[in-house]
Amino acid sequence: MPKVVLFDVNETLLDTHALQPELTGLLGKSVSLREWFLEVLQHTLVMNEVKEYRPFGEIAEAVLQMTANSQGRQLQPDEIEAVRKKLASLPPYADVRAALQRLKDHGLRLGTLTNSSADSQEQQLKKAGLTDYFERMLSVDSVRRFKPAPETYQYAAHTLGVQPQDVLLVAAHGWDVFGAMKAGCQAALVKRPEKAVFPLGPHPQFMADNLVVLADQITSNR
Repeated sequence: MPKVVLFDVNETLLDTHALQPELTGLLGKSVSLREWFLEVLQHTLVMNEVKEYRPFGEIAEAVLQMTANSQGRQLQPDEIEAVRKKLASLPPYADVRAALQRLKDHGLRLGTLTNSSADSQEQQLKKAGLTDYFERMLSVDSVRRFKPAPETYQYAAHTLGVQPQDVLLVAAHGWDVFGAMKAGCQAALVKRPEKAVFPLGPHPQFMADNLVVLADQITSNR
């Protein structure tokens, strides 16, 4: 059983679908939230490969501007600021608080590990009313490498004073689960809308359609 349960933040705890109206207003219906977010993730991987680092939010805004440029538009600072504010105030999924409380009640240490900057994460989780559930809120800022680079998960385990095998990462992304398990951690996939396990990666120890069921699976043998 894990000693620490770490959560990804965006799309795992917080519902990014709230961003779609903002994106549609700026870029039109031809650009979906899923397409934009996947391109942001693609560019974080590019940064890992070329051994450069820029904060996640900066990359997200650059991809937003790049997408607008491809349509012959130049976004204004106030338009980008509107997206930034929306990102900072994403709502938690309905199952989050009950699941976190269940895990805490069973004596598990809880934390987060996100590609977002430390300041951005703190603002997001504070506005979502979730900060009190977590012992530590960790960001890849500290290692200047984005998940799923193994250094990110190893950094989290080291910071929390445990071995990677004692860490369980909970994420909505198959690539995050894959990365965590290859780094020696346990993993759980919550199947948020349009999310599934990556068939070529190791199968996560836990998997469910919502966090409450996942929490029950994790705690069933404690």
